[in-house]
Amino acid sequence: MPKSNRLQGTGNGQWADVKVVLRAPGNGSPRDVPINANDIIAPIERGLAILSVFGPADQWLGNQEISAKTGIPKATVTRLTQTLTDQGFLNHSTRLRKYGLAAAVLGLGYVTMDNSHTAALARSHMQKLADDCGVFVSLVGRDGLDVSLLENCHSTSSLATLGVNVGARFPIAANPFGLALLSGLPLAERNYLLDHIRLRYQQEYRVNLRSRVADAVAQVSQKGYCVSICELGSEITVAAAPLNIPDRPPMAIGCAGPARLITREKLREEIGPRLVELVTRLQDHAGLTLG
Repeated sequence: MPKSNRLQGTGNGQWADVKVVLRAPGNGSPRDVPINANDIIAPIERGLAILSVFGPADQWLGNQEISAKTGIPKATVTRLTQTLTDQGFLNHSTRLRKYGLAAAVLGLGYVTMDNSHTAALARSHMQKLADDCGVFVSLVGRDGLDVSLLENCHSTSSLATLGVNVGARFPIAANPFGLALLSGLPLAERNYLLDHIRLRYQQEYRVNLRSRVADAVAQVSQKGYCVSICELGSEITVAAAPLNIPDRPPMAIGCAGPARLITREKLREEIGPRLVELVTRLQDHAGLTLG
């Protein structure tokens, strides 16, 4: 059985598990963890169901039509479409007495497209670094007060990989990748986020939050990346760097691997410089490809 390395989540006793697991040779991601039905929030599920029924053939829909397509009672649909309209996700046509998708949904789509394009651009470079150094290489992007895993490459020379899949989310201040991302933000934006992030945590964790971020900022300023040794657990060492591409959401890219193999010397002489080189290459390439 793989050992579980705990990553601090909300500061209230809850944890998200990050594991080093063994993958089958030639197989991709670790087995997905099923979602507990009790964890699903019904109003959010129904709101997303409403947004998903709109398409090229159904650009405008009334409450009765939405109810028929989703199976949600009309009275509930009426309340949800009003809320989605108030929040900018739906437009209401008084002439048609129907609803259509609004700009806020389009904005979410553009963010997803940006992240997908960046991940596709980075994938081959990440895989080469993973193979050359025998590490996991992960790309994350900011999603509110969390980071979301956009891409994860493991070394073809090792059966070990991180037991998290693309799309997994973690609190931004509770992992080295998030600290690297914060380190690459302008000071005003970083402080704004920290003021909101610290409300998630109990007092004892808030005390050292800013010092942990300040340490990461100092490392990034000096070396271009920050290092975390055993912060995700006794088995894992991480080196992560901010990845900032103009007009794109803030991201971070980093390497992780067994602490017994990723020594301080290897970090300093091989993995760190290669990581900085990768970030520079992606930023330069993105300026030409994604601009």
